[in-house]
Amino acid sequence: MKARLVQYSSVIVGQSHNPTILNPDWLANQGIVPKSWGWKVKDTMTTPPLSMVRYENGVTITVEQEKLTIADPNVEVGPRNSKVTEIGSGYMNTLPHVAYTAVGNNFQGLIPMENPANYLQDRFLKSGPWSEAL
Repeated sequence: MKARLVQYSSVIVGQSHNPTILNPDWLANQGIVPKSWGWKVKDTMTTPPLSMVRYENGVTITVEQEKLTIADPNVEVGPRNSKVTEIGSGYMNTLPHVAYTAVGNNFQGLIPMENPANYLQDRFLKSGPWSEAL
C-alpha cells in the first residue's frame, strides 16, 4: 500500500477575518499572489460570509469569518514547490490586526486498494450480528 498525496492545505484560524476583501486583484496588489507567478483566475466568489478565489492551477484560497484556507492539489511529488505557506504568511503579514489563534497544515492522501469496504469493515467495525447484514 503506497499512499499518494493529493492535496496540501493550510488553515489559519482567527477572529473577524473579512471575507469581502478577498479577490484576485487585492491578492495581486498586496503581493500575496504576485502577478509574476503568472497564475490565471478560474473562479471567484465574494460574499460577506465567505469568499473564494480559485486559480487555473487548482490552488484555492477561501476566507470565512473565522478561518482562511489555502489548498493546493498539485503536490503528488510533495509540498516542497507549493506556494501554500507563502500565501498564508503573505496574508497574515498584510493583515496583522486579525486576532490569529491557530495555524494548521493538512495533508490529504489516497491509498489505492482492492475491496476498500471490506478493509474498513475488518479494521474499524467489531464483529456481531450486524455484520451479517453487510
